[in-house]
Amino acid sequence: MRHVHMAGRGPRGMIAAGFALALAVLVPQMMPAAALAQNVGSSFGGFSGSSNEPIDIEADELEVLDGKKIAIFSGNVKAAQGKMTMRSKLLKVKYSGEQAGAANPDARKVSTDGKKKSGGSQITSIRAEGKVLIESGDDQTATSDWAVFDVIKQTVTLGGDVVLSQGGNVLRGDKLIIDLKTNRSRIVNLGDGSKRQRVRGLFMPKKSGAETGVKKTGAQ
Repeated sequence: MRHVHMAGRGPRGMIAAGFALALAVLVPQMMPAAALAQNVGSSFGGFSGSSNEPIDIEADELEVLDGKKIAIFSGNVKAAQGKMTMRSKLLKVKYSGEQAGAANPDARKVSTDGKKKSGGSQITSIRAEGKVLIESGDDQTATSDWAVFDVIKQTVTLGGDVVLSQGGNVLRGDKLIIDLKTNRSRIVNLGDGSKRQRVRGLFMPKKSGAETGVKKTGAQ
């Protein structure tokens, strides 16, 4: 298993570092708000946040195609930052800019805000494929068949049997689109006419102490 801790040297180290920085925008607070049942957009507001914690990336293989400006992490991929983890079968990282290498001391400079730094490379998009699972330490999860983070447009799209859950609250749909600039999100189902399924949600009401007490009294 290949284990990458934030940054290294050489082309592969640069790509791993760039992926880590880009992922810092994607992963830190996948579903930060407790109000999943009330507002999906606010729940995903943390996508545009940042964290100073290091990111560990584990994968069975890492292939860098510098001619095509693509780095591919494959096989039991796991990216972790603090209490957040993202798992998938495959991660494809696309980047632009000069070729990375030890000969260029600034080659490991990357940017995730759409602005290329002098002498460095810029991550343009990240695509996770194959049973994507994002978890936090607060009983919050998101699963999908694939997920794409467009660094330039600052959008995140999860697609294919999307399930968002927090505690007993669950939202299901075919695609979730998140605009990081506006923190607006929408979940949709695909298909035409009668074949189109409706977005489904299950929201569990919170029980107050008073309600619990009434039930206990009534049971006696």
